[in-house]
Amino acid sequence: MARTQTDSNSQDLVNKIAELEALVKQLSQQNTSVQYQEVDDDIKSDKLIRVMSLCNHQLNLSTSNEKGARHWTFNRFGEVKQIPYNMLLQIIENHPTFTESGIYYIMNKDVVRKHGLLEFYDNILTKEKMDDIINANDREAVEVYKTANKRQKEIINTMIVEKVRDGEEIDLNIVYAIGRAGGIDLVAKADEAKQFMAEMANPPA
Repeated sequence: MARTQTDSNSQDLVNKIAELEALVKQLSQQNTSVQYQEVDDDIKSDKLIRVMSLCNHQLNLSTSNEKGARHWTFNRFGEVKQIPYNMLLQIIENHPTFTESGIYYIMNKDVVRKHGLLEFYDNILTKEKMDDIINANDREAVEVYKTANKRQKEIINTMIVEKVRDGEEIDLNIVYAIGRAGGIDLVAKADEAKQFMAEMANPPA
């Protein structure tokens, strides 16, 4: 009988713990909902949101692909424009791949959080981190490069190749290390690009 009573008490304890865990989870979800609702109320439709291009060439963002859509053109990497919140929502909807891969960067944490982009932004490098890699400042750049998503790695690769091609000062040892991490010979790509430009400038007679 004692063993039966002990088993019963143990089961009751397990049940109570499960109930408490469920209650904590429910309260946590409620708190999150309240927090997000507060963020919703704070962002007015005409609020200007800073948006930065992390693209290495001209970037065009539009509210839709239809006639009469609003367009914003970014001409360089790191360029910042202010876009009304209600228009930015349409851009997010119209350019989901650009949004999730960090081709452009929304410089407002409330907007990022409200629209469920945190999980993507955890894997998107900021301009400052990309600059450190592109300039091959130190060995740590290699480790940071490894954390970049596929699209950002492609952009970084292209920008490093351009720097090497144009003879800009850069640590080639780190460039080789970044290339190995990305499975690409960046110096060889730069040499190919330099040769192609030379051939285009001096076509055979």
